[in-house]
Amino acid sequence: MLCNMVLLAGLTNLTAGDLLKLLSGLLVIVVLLGFFLVPLLIWRRRVRRRGYSGLMVYLRELPQTEEGRLDAVELTLKGVVICILGLLFPPIIVFGVVPLYYGGRKLAAITLGIEGTEEERQDGKSQ
Repeated sequence: MLCNMVLLAGLTNLTAGDLLKLLSGLLVIVVLLGFFLVPLLIWRRRVRRRGYSGLMVYLRELPQTEEGRLDAVELTLKGVVICILGLLFPPIIVFGVVPLYYGGRKLAAITLGIEGTEEERQDGKSQ
């Protein structure tokens, strides 16, 4: 309660210019969160629609179909673009590392001709 009163007392002394700066800063934060949160939610929904139990399961699985391979290329390119944007706005680079890593991992597996994940290969050897 005391913190709220101190915060309100500090806000009452703001000029119109200070208030405009505060609101524009909050708007930038909301836009950046929306810029990354909305595609993530769309991506999650698309992954669940394809039959995966979650996003991490999809990211770990190696592509078996042509559609999966194209999706891996798209994922890698999205990661590269976000990392390049991170050169302009450094905090953004954190968001680009995830798709770049998982997409690159999938592309490397395709290039090397690896079929399935390590767990799947071990299960196949034990049977």
